[in-house]
Amino acid sequence: MIEFEFLDGTKTNTDEFGLTVKEFEVEPLTLRHRFEQIEMLEGNIPMGSTHEQRRIMMSARLFLDDPNEFPLYRDWIQGVFARLQPCYITDPRQPFKRWLVIPEGTPEYEHRNYGRVVYVTLNWVTYGLPYAEAITTTLTPYEWGQGYFWGAGLEWGENQYSFSNTNRFIINNFGNVELDPRKHKEFRIVYKGASDGLTITNLTNQEVFVYNGVSGVDDEIVLDRIFTTKNGLNIVRDTNRRVITLAAGANEFILAGTSSPFEISFEFRPLFY
Repeated sequence: MIEFEFLDGTKTNTDEFGLTVKEFEVEPLTLRHRFEQIEMLEGNIPMGSTHEQRRIMMSARLFLDDPNEFPLYRDWIQGVFARLQPCYITDPRQPFKRWLVIPEGTPEYEHRNYGRVVYVTLNWVTYGLPYAEAITTTLTPYEWGQGYFWGAGLEWGENQYSFSNTNRFIINNFGNVELDPRKHKEFRIVYKGASDGLTITNLTNQEVFVYNGVSGVDDEIVLDRIFTTKNGLNIVRDTNRRVITLAAGANEFILAGTSSPFEISFEFRPLFY
């Protein structure tokens, strides 16, 4: 059974359409490299590499009591899987992650057994980043039995993403993709409390964010993607205009300019190849 969630919050799955899934295949990542060449210079000059859009294919079977039922099922399938808006797909074999996709091409139908069995093929392409993302954020309560991160390789109580009155800690990006707030749509760091020259340093990749102002015990400083606010007001001009990214795996942080009591939290969705 493959599950679908649309941006308006509605959910459905292949069982509701009578589809028995035979195959659900995510295309491997395709790397694209760019090089420049200069005459009389050996080799080439690397200009960067990236991952291209990925395709997802699902094949399923539809069993009908009466072949005349097919138009009804066909219209149901078209009504859901031919939308122009993206949706999230989750494979229950890996329930901790989902893919943001949009339909591609035309649904294919192959009729067998005098029309009582229909083989259905549907295709999607990734919408935006070519990676899967965690179905919940790092601040979602990790409750036993919810299955949020089953299969992700995490141990119970292993990770922490909010801290009080602690200037040194580890943030685990348990995905295998670097998280860059300039590209990733969900990445928030929230600092609540007093500070003077708040400095957040990721020792793992040597990235530093600095707020050149002060905050009171009831103030809230938010780094939300490329935006920085204090109590909802833009304070980018009072910062060093840098962002904090997360390497895959453990990221060691150190804070400076803090004054107890304070809290800091990191909320994001890890990405997976």
